[in-house]
Amino acid sequence: MSIQSPLAMPGGLRQQYDQLYHEILDLHFTWSHYLTLFGKDAARVDLLNACSPNFFALVERELWNSMLLRLTRITAEAQSGHKASTQMNLTIRTLPRLVDVPAKSAVKSAVRNAIEGIEFCAAARNKYLAHLAVGVALDRENAGFDLGSRKQINGALRTLVTVLDAVTSYYDGTTHLFDVHADAEALLRVLGHPRSLAT
Repeated sequence: MSIQSPLAMPGGLRQQYDQLYHEILDLHFTWSHYLTLFGKDAARVDLLNACSPNFFALVERELWNSMLLRLTRITAEAQSGHKASTQMNLTIRTLPRLVDVPAKSAVKSAVRNAIEGIEFCAAARNKYLAHLAVGVALDRENAGFDLGSRKQINGALRTLVTVLDAVTSYYDGTTHLFDVHADAEALLRVLGHPRSLAT
């Protein structure tokens, strides 16, 4: 039995796939930094608060907001703007039309699941992150949306990896494992966290 040779990605697909891959990889790095600093144990958070509470509160907020905004960006419509100034966006939504016909169904399904998995970000993006609605600015507590949870962001990242897998499993039979480690551990060591290497 012969082993099937990898298929070459069409040029347009390869360019966009490679950029999407790097965007998704960077999302994993960003999230790894967030979890390293704020998502492991209370002792780490206590240490950060003891060192510089306002600064690390800012870091926590901006890392979180960045994750939400970038998740919505990577699942945005393929085109945006008015007809005279329409721009093409780098988004997973373009992948189904770029892959070969035999892969379209699997890629469409993966993209659809990713869009649904990231839907929780939409209201926050539209009313708070990309734009600031007056109602939100004046009454944040009753804005009618939340900023999601760690479980939701973890799930969103998994759906994006599944999209990449749907493409590469057809072309070369491979899948992805984003096992990234944040060098924020080094910061914790400098600040004196005794368990930063062990947890």
